[in-house]
Amino acid sequence: MATKLKAGDVVISKEDGEDIHIGGRYVIKDIDEDGYIMFSDDVGDLRHRKPENYELVLSAEQPKVVSDGSSTDYYQLPANSTDLLDLIDHKRMTFGLGNIFKACYRLGEKSGTDAAYDLRKIIFFATRELARVEKASV
Repeated sequence: MATKLKAGDVVISKEDGEDIHIGGRYVIKDIDEDGYIMFSDDVGDLRHRKPENYELVLSAEQPKVVSDGSSTDYYQLPANSTDLLDLIDHKRMTFGLGNIFKACYRLGEKSGTDAAYDLRKIIFFATRELARVEKASV
């Protein structure tokens, strides 16, 4: 049985099209009268899509993990992970979040660059991600 999607859920795309990308994450704004999910795409246009082309990543009703300061489940590494790309795939990070993650990990270690380069890259992608998330939640 398919998961019933609702407004506020975060989904990942299984389709590719104009301004919609396989693996892209989108926040559902609403469900229309025909059962199509509605969200803002990469350029901010409202899209109506068939729910079967999207997979639930994070339910709007899913409780946040409570941390007491010690290690929690969200820090556990997936089995057979060998590099950062495995972690990026496991967490289903967007392109921007993946770039932030990689730049944080290698901060100042990339040949021909310094820590300031990586920090500017992190700020650039974080600014884009914040704009995308804020646009999707309007």
